[in-house]
Amino acid sequence: MKGTVSPPANYSSPEPDTTMGLVAMLDSVSDFPGYRRKLAHRIQELERELAILRSCQNAVIPAYRLPAEILSEIFLYNLAMDFEHPFDQGLYVYKKSRSMSWLRVASVCRYWREVALACPTLWSSIVMEHPYTTQTMLARSKTSSISAYYQNSSGQSDPDPAFEALSPHIGRLHSLQIFLRRECPSIRAAVEAWPSPTPTLTRLELRFSKPGITSPLPEGFLSRVLPSVQRLSILGSSYTWKELPFGPRLTHLHLRGRSTGENAAARRPTAREFYDFLKRTRCLQSLKLKMFLPNQHESGQLGYVAPAHLPDLHTLSLEDHANSIEDALQLIRTTSRPHIHVALASSYPQVNEGVETVENFARTLEEVKAFAVRNTSGFVASETTIQRLQIQARGDVPIFNLWAGEGSHYAGSREPDISLRVPCFFNFTDCIPVIQEQFGPAEKIALYLVQPRTPYGCHPEDRADPKGPQPIAPAQDHHVRRSEAHIR
Repeated sequence: MKGTVSPPANYSSPEPDTTMGLVAMLDSVSDFPGYRRKLAHRIQELERELAILRSCQNAVIPAYRLPAEILSEIFLYNLAMDFEHPFDQGLYVYKKSRSMSWLRVASVCRYWREVALACPTLWSSIVMEHPYTTQTMLARSKTSSISAYYQNSSGQSDPDPAFEALSPHIGRLHSLQIFLRRECPSIRAAVEAWPSPTPTLTRLELRFSKPGITSPLPEGFLSRVLPSVQRLSILGSSYTWKELPFGPRLTHLHLRGRSTGENAAARRPTAREFYDFLKRTRCLQSLKLKMFLPNQHESGQLGYVAPAHLPDLHTLSLEDHANSIEDALQLIRTTSRPHIHVALASSYPQVNEGVETVENFARTLEEVKAFAVRNTSGFVASETTIQRLQIQARGDVPIFNLWAGEGSHYAGSREPDISLRVPCFFNFTDCIPVIQEQFGPAEKIALYLVQPRTPYGCHPEDRADPKGPQPIAPAQDHHVRRSEAHIR
């Protein structure tokens, strides 16, 4: 028969159901449907045997022989690197979409998949992009606490089914992060159907890429959940201070308003409201406020009050008018050594741009120094307090990072003690003498020229924001370095 396959000459009497037996039968086949069934059955047998051999091959690989407990910890560490990027760590953690790459470990081999499926925590960080994915991860997370993340974009399907799928599991909801680039009214309807209350929710983060976007949360939702929330981040929304009933368990607060808008002034707290908040939230560890401080000179209406003591405060970031920042610093005391970030709002009114603004900067810097001396053991009254001064020219925004005290010789390995950002119309050469007047001459000075990045979906008002205090690679004294451009 033309095109037949002949067995080897030394091969005799093969079993009819073996591979070579089926090859030997090819010349004498009369029942072609039956022959094809035998071939299909044999192919399935060989595929099963091949899978067994591959499993044996994987079994001798060191990564395959790791105990399930250790492998689970590695999977969870991979999850933490990919998913755990809270909004209050800066603008540059956002991506167009979450890839959920940490779940790829379930497709490497059979053993890894078994370990991944037996680890409910691996499936508890849910990206609500598709209803089927949400439902599958909810089922595999079993009884673990849930962290839900939603980010809308053009062309994305209606999130309503995904939020509805979350409804029966609200009792396990630990963290909720919502990032909106456009209006999404269907979320409000879905959240309204959630059972109440949600006492397990300890982390709530809302971000709005542009002004005018309506909050996706129904009225009364914040009053139900905020008393139990420990981490709260609301960036770019129209919420006012009075609409946020902060609870005593709050440890991290990040609020970012806009300097312009209909309720820009109404958004702020009064001096009394801000002071009462500080006295009530003694567990605060991180406080970051942009355009959310009491109005300038309003503290005079408060009269003399004892500063609020925040013993665990490790990060304090204030961006506002100079007078508002000075008044806020006078109301806070702490026994820890907080990292201080101060940014003067670029829109505050100035009488003389060349003189008045620099004088405001000098007065604010004096208050920052006084705050640091009162609350930081690393600052002492000496001629030379700053051991390292780093000047970043991020586009047209000057940023000054200062290190002082123990560890300053290794400034590349930790955050600066003080970070100062001034408006773009400041000349940083005019700011250096003001810094040296307050802190003394620095032992080391480094200059960095950094091209700013524009995060995807970032509102123009936010594009000048720095990444925040970050570990910086060590540089030679007076060395000029230009980083690579990362414009996406």
